[in-house]
Amino acid sequence: MNKQLEQESFRIFFTQFPEGILRLDTKGNILDMNYQSELLLGWEKELLVGTHIHDFLCPEEAEFSHSAAKCLFSEQILKRHLEDYKSHHVEQFEQWWVKKDGVYVNVEIRQFVVINEVGTYEIFLLFSDCSDVQFSYQETQNLSQFPELNPSPVLQMREEAVIAYANPAMTDLMVAYGFN
Repeated sequence: MNKQLEQESFRIFFTQFPEGILRLDTKGNILDMNYQSELLLGWEKELLVGTHIHDFLCPEEAEFSHSAAKCLFSEQILKRHLEDYKSHHVEQFEQWWVKKDGVYVNVEIRQFVVINEVGTYEIFLLFSDCSDVQFSYQETQNLSQFPELNPSPVLQMREEAVIAYANPAMTDLMVAYGFN
């Protein structure tokens, strides 16, 4: 593929992608962002480009806050994970960010590294707002563990009076009463 066609393909991808895209350097500074990022976060590209992602997007409230040094996008943490990224590893996680209007938004992020045309590493964050999703991935994980970890007996029955599921507390109770 010739260089001009490759650059045009990237430009179309970057501008037309339906999710937010942030392009970072390995220190966590924002190099570029697509229009969808502006729509999702309310921040204008001109304001964020050249700043560290932590300075604008990471919450300061106690429940969701973290120091700049512990930010997933700090230079130290990004460098620590760079080896994984070099092997085309895509990391997926959720994080709370702050929109320009001060509203917190739960974003699902897919993070990966590319080598640009001058041979340096750049980090791409593809993200979407999962606040409106009925349950986010993390909440689903937590809810799926609830019956297993619940100290109270939990029993799920099918219509034909067949046990579909019994949690450990219920199976212990059934064994204690002789239902093996």
